[in-house]
Amino acid sequence: MKIQQLYLFHNREEENYFWIRLNVLIVILFPDFTGDEFHNIETYDENQYKDKGRFDETNDSIDLGTFKLPDLRNITKFTLHA
Repeated sequence: MKIQQLYLFHNREEENYFWIRLNVLIVILFPDFTGDEFHNIETYDENQYKDKGRFDETNDSIDLGTFKLPDLRNITKFTLHA
């Protein structure tokens, strides 16, 4: 008995076009995993780490050591895999 395969696309070009359009849609609709806010990552200590973070812009003591964290989009391109 021969089993027929069900194909969603007629050719490779249609399949590639579909995946490209789907990736574009995902990038547009979904967030980039950042809150677009500043976080105190507690790295400023006046001795070893001299970067004051957002404090340089605002001169507000609450912003000492506060940074905007990068988004996580495409993070797999920049990490090392074993």
